[in-house]
Amino acid sequence: MILAKIGITGEIKRICKNFVCNYDINDVTLVHTCASDVTQNLIEPMDIHAARPLDAVKIITLPRIHDPRGNLTFAESGAQIPFSLNRAYWIYDVPAGEERGGHSHHEMWQLLIAVGGSFNVNVCDGENWRTFTLNRPYEGLIIPPGIWRTLDNFSSGGVCLSLVSTHYEEADYIRDFEDFKKTCRQ
Repeated sequence: MILAKIGITGEIKRICKNFVCNYDINDVTLVHTCASDVTQNLIEPMDIHAARPLDAVKIITLPRIHDPRGNLTFAESGAQIPFSLNRAYWIYDVPAGEERGGHSHHEMWQLLIAVGGSFNVNVCDGENWRTFTLNRPYEGLIIPPGIWRTLDNFSSGGVCLSLVSTHYEEADYIRDFEDFKKTCRQ
């Protein structure tokens, strides 16, 4: 795998044996050109340390279908979700003042959505922190691998839906912040 940053747009080009993927970290769009019919995971985690890691963390707007009977929002792998979806889980009934997350991943991509209520997502690249507030069920936060994340400030009834690129694998987690910072320096 070869990664290269192209120009000043923040575009990341990943060249693999059978295909080329272009990642635009400015607006989280993805274009892939296949040299052959590849039906497995075309969208694999990129090495975010090759770019500005926190710039790859983005809020995306998901499609909304307005209907007087109630609105509908959806997300599909390879369309709105810039990775292959392999697992979904949700966090709810978080007591006031509690924090979730507190880890990073080696390989896993994540899309977080506040399907009910609101909460904050705090992300760190080993040096810099940013906070995103999620409070709309038609918006999601894309978090690539190599980013530390914590979730806090859950509202009453807050529900966080997490759509991720990998099956659960404990070895993918970095749970100690000091170890995470060492990994970022490598």
